[in-house]
Amino acid sequence: MTRARNCQHRSHSRREFLSAALAAPAISRLPIINRTLIFTSVHSGATASRDITISSPNGKLHYDLLARRHQLSYGITLRKQAVIEPSVLGFIVDGAELCEGVEIGKVDTYQLNDAYTTRGVHSEAVNHCNGARISVQHSKSNTNYTIEVRAFNDGAAFRFILPGHDSQRVPDEATAFTIPGGSSVWFHDFEGHYEGIHKKKEISEVKTGEWAAPPLTVKLPNSLGYASLTEAALINYAGMGLQADGQRGFKIVLGCRSETSCCTGGDCRNNHHALASGDCRRRSKHAR
Repeated sequence: MTRARNCQHRSHSRREFLSAALAAPAISRLPIINRTLIFTSVHSGATASRDITISSPNGKLHYDLLARRHQLSYGITLRKQAVIEPSVLGFIVDGAELCEGVEIGKVDTYQLNDAYTTRGVHSEAVNHCNGARISVQHSKSNTNYTIEVRAFNDGAAFRFILPGHDSQRVPDEATAFTIPGGSSVWFHDFEGHYEGIHKKKEISEVKTGEWAAPPLTVKLPNSLGYASLTEAALINYAGMGLQADGQRGFKIVLGCRSETSCCTGGDCRNNHHALASGDCRRRSKHAR
């Protein structure tokens, strides 16, 4: 605790904060929950060896959870065109990659359709989605956890949920987002925290190691529209940064890899990664 308190008095740029993360992982107690927003509607009845498709209420957006060769990955399509190409899911606890060597179990599905007042360009937000809670077991460590997905007509959300534990644990994340070829992206790094100037690049021009602070905005090819990848509903969990792999992908790097703790009491809920289609420029959707 002394070490964590001392860190509060140090001055870091956002870039330094995330870069330092590579050296000293953070310690957490209690449940860990990971997050992400994408597009889909729900089909249930999956078994340990089947892929799972979750679709939006209007059936145009699909989130595919892929369990192939015992490695979890996912992809997102809108009107049968890729928004996120097949990408690796990465959820790490105490050094164990919990998305490798897994078996998928029970799938519980549900629906939400409500509205609530909000601020901004509209006074009411609509929360209309299909959802699924997917039970997963990591075979080597015998760890059971849940992947929760919510699929909206113009966006989606996913997160990992790991039940609480009495001992200290070190969480991390390595989920990737592979952008379709021919896309343009707007982003800035961590200079100025979240107030930097966004610059436009073709996705093919983004180099290995470049940082992006959310939101990352994407113009998709073939007139499919725009997408935005960002965070939402961050509760007792580290914020994310995105680091390019030079192959049209961005990988999550958690700020909590520095010297402070990722989780402090109660459930740790990863912030949702938000990916919204062009429709979301007119109307906001929130996963809760």
